[in-house]
Amino acid sequence: MPVFNGERFLRDALESNLAQTVEDLELVVCDNASTDSTPQILAEVAAGDSRVRVVRSETNRGAAANYNRTVELARGRFFRWTTHDDLVAPTHLERLLAAFEEGPPSMVLAYPKTAIIDSNGQIVGNYEDRAQTLGAPHERLRTLLRNLSLCNPVLGLTPLETIRRTRLIGPYRSSDKVFLYEMALMGEIIEVPERLFFRRRDQSLASPSNLSAAEQSAWFDPSGGDGSYRWTLVRQGFEAVHRAPLSFAERQRCRLTMAREALRWRRQLWAEWRGSRSA
Repeated sequence: MPVFNGERFLRDALESNLAQTVEDLELVVCDNASTDSTPQILAEVAAGDSRVRVVRSETNRGAAANYNRTVELARGRFFRWTTHDDLVAPTHLERLLAAFEEGPPSMVLAYPKTAIIDSNGQIVGNYEDRAQTLGAPHERLRTLLRNLSLCNPVLGLTPLETIRRTRLIGPYRSSDKVFLYEMALMGEIIEVPERLFFRRRDQSLASPSNLSAAEQSAWFDPSGGDGSYRWTLVRQGFEAVHRAPLSFAERQRCRLTMAREALRWRRQLWAEWRGSRSA
């Protein structure tokens, strides 16, 4: 769990993740130099549950570095990121583990269906991620290119050794999408057909979905990320295809899939290019 100034919903999120029917877990919390009561809440919860391990940064490393630090510190067989303001059902981890037991050997990630909750934790709607990826790598990539929006599947369960083969979260906007591209190029992403993840949507939250483009870049990397959003996404997508363990023919199909997506984004890419030239 990466966190920065999460005092408002942190305690509920911690309790939600610790109340799993699967008790053999470790919750690693990386505090990104919080200045509110987050450190006190973490100290109190960790004192009451030995499964909680808290690591604090003295300076704000940015969300990308903080997310990646949790992977470095993880020690289990399976891994999943969790957030400081969302909730999960008690059977969340149990059902995702079962999906790996029942799924194909080529499966790399399992995620549940999503429900949307408000600031009071009340369900206000459902969200369809549509990120289950089957078939050949280029077909899996096309599914994500066309469907990803909130990127809830990035909080799914994956073998630790698998996630460590990716570049994790990059210091740029929507790098969580590129992370999922990498995962899909390695294997299947499976959706568990139960609403076990509760995504909190509240305009007062300092989450990427509530921030401007410039604020989103700073959220991922305070030192200053790449402002050319679409160009960065296309470039990183092509690099993910280049790095993936694919046959020559399949790599070409994936490159063609990325090229077609870039063509679909041609207006946004042109606008970004013109903006960078006039700056």
